[in-house]
Amino acid sequence: MGAGLLPALLGLRLMVLSLVPLTTVLQRRVPMQIILSIMTTLEQGVNGKTHLMYRANLDSRAIKRYLTFLLEKGLLQGQENDGRLTYALTDKGREFLNRYRDLEGFFS
Repeated sequence: MGAGLLPALLGLRLMVLSLVPLTTVLQRRVPMQIILSIMTTLEQGVNGKTHLMYRANLDSRAIKRYLTFLLEKGLLQGQENDGRLTYALTDKGREFLNRYRDLEGFFS
């Protein structure tokens, strides 16, 4: 890498980061935001673990932990399709999302 390229790349990175509000960069999502992200992604028809992981921006350990939690709570069900495990919202999961959206609408 050329001597002038490294400072240029660092400068570009700083410029891009300066365009993003600092609170966005430093703010972590709370578990409820992650759960809603997973559930709304499932609602949109994405049902494989890897796709859920990418859509929810989680690593493999975290998605496993959240999926296990949601399965235990009865909000999701796992099903095997063509040798691969997929997930779907249960009636309880859809009801949860609807009630959450109603509550969210009440406060906005």
